[in-house]
Amino acid sequence: MHKLTRFVCYTSRRYSNNQYAELGKLTSLAYTHKALKRNENAVELFHKILAINPTNAHIHTALADTYENMGSIKSAIEHYRHAIQVSHEEDNFETSLLHFKTATLLKQVGQIEEMKISANIALNAFLEKKEFLKKQRQVLAEQGHTVEKEHEIMSKQYDYEDGTDETYEFVELPLKAITEQEDRIDEIVLKLKEML
Repeated sequence: MHKLTRFVCYTSRRYSNNQYAELGKLTSLAYTHKALKRNENAVELFHKILAINPTNAHIHTALADTYENMGSIKSAIEHYRHAIQVSHEEDNFETSLLHFKTATLLKQVGQIEEMKISANIALNAFLEKKEFLKKQRQVLAEQGHTVEKEHEIMSKQYDYEDGTDETYEFVELPLKAITEQEDRIDEIVLKLKEML
């Protein structure tokens, strides 16, 4: 089940319709302020959301990102740590990213021992994820998946009666997704090794 779907299902069971509607409005508004770099407004709204739902890892992460953008490093670290604590991710990639971000900030404020702990947790998790992706790639290869085949089916041309045409990506491309995630992991692992 998709993360957002799980969140919506969980949230809708937990809150009345009015609370859920209010939570949705606040969340939308908070992310809008964050995107527009209205950091103080975003912080205020994220805190209101956390008053309603203190175990929302995504909101803690967004709040930490906002604090980081504002230069409030200690507050950012605090909320990345909260996000890690309340994270219910089945895939530990997101949690590993949180450890990486925390380690980066801990290094900035000179908390080297704590930075090493977070960096090691992230490094080990990313290396495990890399092995998992390698096995997925092998399984796909055994099933006959190739990058060339993915490119062939990646998009279809649709012609409409009015003479217009559009191209849509209509399939999930597992090898492409694996490659993108492996590339991202390689970048982060390199940075983590430099930290340690």
